[in-house]
Amino acid sequence: MAIVVALNSWQPYVRDYLLTAISRLVGPVPQPIVRAPAVPDLRDAQLEGVYSGCTPGTRIRVSRAAMQLNCDLMDTSGEVKAHMKLTVEGNESTLKTDVSHLSVGFFRSEPEGDPCMMLGLNAFRKDSGTEGHEVRSTS
Repeated sequence: MAIVVALNSWQPYVRDYLLTAISRLVGPVPQPIVRAPAVPDLRDAQLEGVYSGCTPGTRIRVSRAAMQLNCDLMDTSGEVKAHMKLTVEGNESTLKTDVSHLSVGFFRSEPEGDPCMMLGLNAFRKDSGTEGHEVRSTS
């Protein structure tokens, strides 16, 4: 129950503090060997497309404008609920978003190597054949 509370905490550093304090009470836990997923180059054209997550109907459309990735979070009706703009300059990237607590990250699935992305705590996988999906903007 404490881990659920910690994972749902939005205050900066509170989640990390709670998880650290609880893990000290439990005692030393052996760390599993975890291999980091392959991270694609943000300039890769394969990142563009529509991504689906575990919530039915929720999708993210990723498009490119020069050195900027535009990510639109859409609901089941296709209406854009949040917009994220990821700007790539050299080895640096900057995220601007409508929702302050969201983070965006791209990775490739194992072993297929399909483009995937994390949006906050939710994972999304790129759909095959996603061209032509209608999307309505709220702006």
